[in-house]
Amino acid sequence: MSDEIFKKVRRVISDQLGVEGSEISTTSHLQEDLDADTLSKGDLIDAIEKEFNVEFEPEQTSNVNTVEDLVNIVSDQLGDI
Repeated sequence: MSDEIFKKVRRVISDQLGVEGSEISTTSHLQEDLDADTLSKGDLIDAIEKEFNVEFEPEQTSNVNTVEDLVNIVSDQLGDI
């Protein structure tokens, strides 16, 4: 997993959900730890797609539960820069 991608994902999460970056780790659960409801999770994924110029497949979005899930999808699409 790319540390650079994690840092950018963490920044987007912080901006979208209003959570301090220091409270976000790869193991953070979007709904349980970061209080993302279904709507904010969708908005977050949209923001990450725009930030990295990637597109999540519908089955990927339904399987996103943690920050690590987001980072892994982005890393896979970008070739783990």
